[in-house]
Amino acid sequence: MRIAWIEPFGGVAGDMMLAALLDAGCDVDDVVRALRTMQLPDFELRVQEAARGSLRCLLLSVHGEDDASHRHLSDILRMIEASTLSSRAKHRAKAIFTALGEAEARAHGESVEHVHFHEVGALDSIVDIVGTAVATDLLDLEAFYSTALPMPTGTIEVAHGLLPLPAPATLFLMEGMPTRPQPFEGETVTPTGAAVLRGLGCRFDTQPSMTIERTGVGGGQREMPVANIVRVTLGASVEAVTYANLEPIGIVEATIDDMNPQWYEYLDERLRAAGALDLFLQSVGMKKGRIGTLLTALCLPDRMQDVAFELLTHSTTIGTRFRTEMRYVLPRRERTVMTEFGEIRLKEVALPSGGTRSMPEFSSLCSAARTHGIPLREVESAVRRALGEA
Repeated sequence: MRIAWIEPFGGVAGDMMLAALLDAGCDVDDVVRALRTMQLPDFELRVQEAARGSLRCLLLSVHGEDDASHRHLSDILRMIEASTLSSRAKHRAKAIFTALGEAEARAHGESVEHVHFHEVGALDSIVDIVGTAVATDLLDLEAFYSTALPMPTGTIEVAHGLLPLPAPATLFLMEGMPTRPQPFEGETVTPTGAAVLRGLGCRFDTQPSMTIERTGVGGGQREMPVANIVRVTLGASVEAVTYANLEPIGIVEATIDDMNPQWYEYLDERLRAAGALDLFLQSVGMKKGRIGTLLTALCLPDRMQDVAFELLTHSTTIGTRFRTEMRYVLPRRERTVMTEFGEIRLKEVALPSGGTRSMPEFSSLCSAARTHGIPLREVESAVRRALGEA
């Protein structure tokens, strides 16, 4: 199965997506031939190399006279159905426009049948959206994955007047999609961009296991404080490693050189209560020859903000770093084993070899040792005998 991994580094728009797919190897002439089977005004699709930030990309623009000031969703769906596009390209183009129509209807409090498109019903938007559907079909892409979207801030002037960003329809289209903060104002996610991701059934999940074949970079029309690009990586899916679960893990860190070491015990309590799954300390050399401590807390990605808050509140650090990484985790379960000293809790993991490894819970060993007034090693030996390992 061929898949696409989408990285909206500077955002995403319809023209950026189509440009990235063309850059990844789709023939622009094939796309134009397919588009000309629709009842569209005459147009020219121009593609040129450019740079956004320091990165090379393709820019796409549509030129032609369009007499229609607006179009209804039903008009566009009829144009798509009447064309000679492949059935898969038609399905995807209609899904994108239908998602867009439903979002516009919600934004304006109208029924889908009565909503009419202004900017997104113009010639260039139709070419961008249908062209993207055609390109994904020509590239034989079957599944789509994406990283989080930058959350637009500020305002934008449209046919309906001045609107907040994200534009209302865009915000509805982004429901259920993960976002990340955008440190500057501007429209980085357009209605067409969000509709393309939703209409293609894009999954916002961990990066899929894939054999990389081609990468394409599409640029936006404006220069921004970050490189205004979307990158699309194409490849064939491969079977993920079956002996371990692949999952994201949040990492929150701080380097501390001026805190009473006795405080770390309380800080450990607070961070674990906030969601830290594990926490470790490393001695590090800091400025002016001072010896400090690198504190690293592991947590689920959605708990990073909580853990960072506790770290900033209950330590002397004035800043913290955070990131998300991927990890392989062996499948595991909890169970008990009966010994002459009572039930002992175990953690059992499945090994890549197909076997298992069991480790008694330390707190359970301690409880049995206290109850029977015996050394820990005797309880541990009893567990090993019960497991047939002694």
